[in-house]
Amino acid sequence: MSTMTIVNNRQHFRLSLAPPLCSQMTIVKINEQDIEIGETRVLIEDIGPGGLRFTSLLKLPVHPHVVLEFETELLSTLIIIHGYVVRACEFEPGLWQYGVKFTMDEDKLAALAQLLNIFTIRQKKTSALSGRFLTGTRIDYLNGVE
Repeated sequence: MSTMTIVNNRQHFRLSLAPPLCSQMTIVKINEQDIEIGETRVLIEDIGPGGLRFTSLLKLPVHPHVVLEFETELLSTLIIIHGYVVRACEFEPGLWQYGVKFTMDEDKLAALAQLLNIFTIRQKKTSALSGRFLTGTRIDYLNGVE
């Protein structure tokens, strides 16, 4: 019998979100060119100061020159974050999960880290926290059925 060691390469803590956060995602840059396209629904499964993991119905490229923007809300605070896909896997037919590395400046990353720390502390005290948390099924939300 062989064993497999899984290495965690993350440099920052990650906050697991159950239920996940509902978010809007769009591609904002390709090869340094600003673009404007529509948004799609995604679910943020975990988040930390360095990146996030999300679920989507879309198949996206793993490429540092494709910059994504995510918009969501946590603790009555609007969060707009940018990053690029560093990992992708199809974990169910037609359902993709991605790892994203942030491309934001240090001030925005510090503000996000502070918000996540406050959320973590409040989460230990109460289960009634504000945010755009999923209330239905993943597939219904991602397909726009509510």
